[in-house]
Amino acid sequence: MSLNTNNSVSLMRVRYAVDNAERHGVSGDVLLNHIGLKRSDLEDFEARIPTESLESLLAKGVELSGNEYFWLMDWPTAVYQRNNVLFYVIFSSKNAREAQERSEKFYGLYSDVVYPSLHILDNEFTTRVSSRAKGFPISGYRLDLLISDWVSHADRFCGPGVSQLNAIHLTTEYASRQMAYEKFFESPVKINQPYNELVRPKANLELPNINPVDPDLDSILLNILRQRLPAHNHMHDIRDEIYSAIRQQLLRGEPELTTIADNLAMSPRTLQRKLEELGTSFSQQLQLTRKELAIDYLKRGHLSVTEIAMMLGYQDTSSLSTAFRKWYNTSPTEYRKHYIDS
Repeated sequence: MSLNTNNSVSLMRVRYAVDNAERHGVSGDVLLNHIGLKRSDLEDFEARIPTESLESLLAKGVELSGNEYFWLMDWPTAVYQRNNVLFYVIFSSKNAREAQERSEKFYGLYSDVVYPSLHILDNEFTTRVSSRAKGFPISGYRLDLLISDWVSHADRFCGPGVSQLNAIHLTTEYASRQMAYEKFFESPVKINQPYNELVRPKANLELPNINPVDPDLDSILLNILRQRLPAHNHMHDIRDEIYSAIRQQLLRGEPELTTIADNLAMSPRTLQRKLEELGTSFSQQLQLTRKELAIDYLKRGHLSVTEIAMMLGYQDTSSLSTAFRKWYNTSPTEYRKHYIDS
């Protein structure tokens, strides 16, 4: 079966989930048997299984433990000290900023559509649950696993300073997890937010690595990782990176090609060339992003049309209404009424 990053996950992710489940009293063999795997299967770095199988394993863990929030767990240091090229690449970074950037780049190479993306704001930075497949649903169990894993990453890398959270943001569909998250992470949790993300002080990006760094080993490990990556998992579509960058910049106003190119660490000319090779343009990608986000935001009843216009980078609601009618032959207000009624 041909599996790609939009419908599958590496067995590495399964192995870490099983290891942690066993540390918290749940049988790993039972979990693996539930999805038709053996322990020997977990040694294949490049093997992948359908994302649904991982979700089924997580649900089984909750059933066996009798704890709805079983996957909210502290990941012990031992997990990150395995003979694992991926973790060593991240953990050999000079500071938290580089670790975040490497994590975003390499995490997605063995996970599925879901990966952590770094977003730098005025006084804060966020580690956001991002997705290559827009609108891809993940279970609450999967979100628990991801968020607690990433917090543990930060703690092992730079100590409590960088793992300390200003807040956790959850979208509407995960609002029921608010109290559990506040208790486990000892952090404020804001619900009905546009993204699921960890929010930290911007200054923490420059906190140094508390682990010994060997520049020569760092270079060697990077080369090994590139050589071992599955061919079908080499790079995700540049349009998905542009979508994420535009979505972030829209909150500040009309995105420009130069700004998006800078966020993607390339020149405007290079970005234009890459888009031309895909038969599209920056303006087309901007309109497509706005078009998709408009529907997403309208389905969230707590956002007014004025707020949505601002979140899409428009100066007023009339600009949004004009664009929306062009896209969908109706107004934002009419669409929302129809959606609610149906």
